[in-house]
Amino acid sequence: MDYIRRCFSKNLKIRRAILRISQEELAELSGVSAGFIANIETGRSFPSTEVWLKLSEVFHVEPAKLVENPEKVDTSYSKEEFINYIDRAMKIFVNEG
Repeated sequence: MDYIRRCFSKNLKIRRAILRISQEELAELSGVSAGFIANIETGRSFPSTEVWLKLSEVFHVEPAKLVENPEKVDTSYSKEEFINYIDRAMKIFVNEG
């Protein structure tokens, strides 16, 4: 797997885990299949520019953030990402409580 593909794959997994959304949920939000998300995360596929932009919208980040090496850069999250994380956590807490 090449460097850009590996970085994109890791970023997708990390951001999806932080927001606690499944591959199926991410697929629905981005308009692609869950299988395609799985293939991106394993490096078998790479998204088109259109899908890349949609994924960055879902995560509320600039598209370039998805190809930064998460092991070398200070992984910071946008205000929108943090708010989404808190909102999802609250929904889970309320539904389980």
